[in-house]
Amino acid sequence: QTGELACALMGHIADVSLAKVFPGGARVATGCLDGSVIIWDAKTCKPLRRITTPGSAVGVAVVGDGARLAVLSSTGKTTIWDAGSGLPVRLLLTSNSRIADRVFRIEAVPGSDMLATASLRGVSIWHTGTGELVHHLESIPEWTRNFAIAPGGDLIATCSVGSVIVWDVSSGRQLRSFGDLDPGQHGTDESEWCFLGVGLGAALDPQSFVRNLSLHDLRSWV
Repeated sequence: QTGELACALMGHIADVSLAKVFPGGARVATGCLDGSVIIWDAKTCKPLRRITTPGSAVGVAVVGDGARLAVLSSTGKTTIWDAGSGLPVRLLLTSNSRIADRVFRIEAVPGSDMLATASLRGVSIWHTGTGELVHHLESIPEWTRNFAIAPGGDLIATCSVGSVIVWDVSSGRQLRSFGDLDPGQHGTDESEWCFLGVGLGAALDPQSFVRNLSLHDLRSWV
C-alpha cells in the first residue's frame, strides 16, 4: 500500500531467477541459478526450507493450497516437493530424450492439484498427487512456443507461430483455434500470453524494441 520495502530476502549465493507467492501471501518461494530454492516467511523474511536441485532452478510453481512445490531445473526435470518438509515427493516422467520434448516452463493450474509443463511438442497437464499424466495438448504442426492459463484454471491457451489454440483443462478438448494469423499483428510468434479475464487475452512481444502489448477478445477473435 505504501510502496516501502518491507524486507529483503537474503540467502542465495547466486542470481535469483524467479519468485512465487504462496496462497494467502504468508510464504514466498525463490529460485536461484545455483540450483537452490528457498521458502521464506513473508512476514519475518526468514528462510523456512531450502531445496536443492541439479543445475539451475529455472521454474517454480506453487500447487493447490501450497502443500506442494514444483521445481523445474535446467536439466529439464520437474520434481514435486513437499513444501512443509522440504522433501521430494516424486519426479514427473517427462521425456528429455529429444530437444523437442524438453520442458522449458511450468505453471500451476489454479484451484487444483494439477501442473502444466510445456515443451516444444505441446503442454502436458499432470496430477501432482499421483504423478499421472492427465492430458497432453499438442499443437500440430507447429511447435508450442508459450502458453497461458485462465485465472479460474478452466482454460489453457497454447501459442505457436501464427496460431493460438484454446483448450478445456478438465477434458483436454480443443475449444477454439485461431490460425493463419500474422505473428507481428497478433503477437503469436515468441509472445508472452496471459489471460486478463473471461475470454480476454493479452500478448506481449518480447522481441519488439517497444515491447508491444496487444489485447484480444477470444470470444470474437475469428
